Amino acid sequence: MTTLAKAGGISVSQSVWKQALDIFKRGGVIAYPTETFYGLGVDPFNESAVDKLFKLKGRDPDKPISILIKDKKMLFEIVEEIPSSAEILRKRFWPGPLTIIFKAKKQFHPLSLETQAK
Repeated sequence: MTTLAKAGGISVSQSVWKQALDIFKRGGVIAYPTETFYGLGVDPFNESAVDKLFKLKGRDPDKPISILIKDKKMLFEIVEEIPSSAEILRKRFWPGPLTIIFKAKKQFHPLSLETQAK
């Protein structure tokens, strides 16, 4: 079943956020705005949700996906290593919009993942 929740303008009601979070937690796919495009998002720790995203996009399983990283703890959980140059950028620009490509830990997910710090 597909559920659509529309959010007009910058201000979004609490019920819309709750609905999106519920969909996300149930392994569903959500669409969200970024500075430059709309992204499709799933729980990256839910293998069936990630598989659903790959099928929805018609994406080759060997092609990595981006992950929005909420904090330093999550970053350390999923990336293999953090180069010193990335750590300098993280300290300077987090919180805030920042994209860095890391190599995901092999045990994180069987699919090849590209991580995006935001």
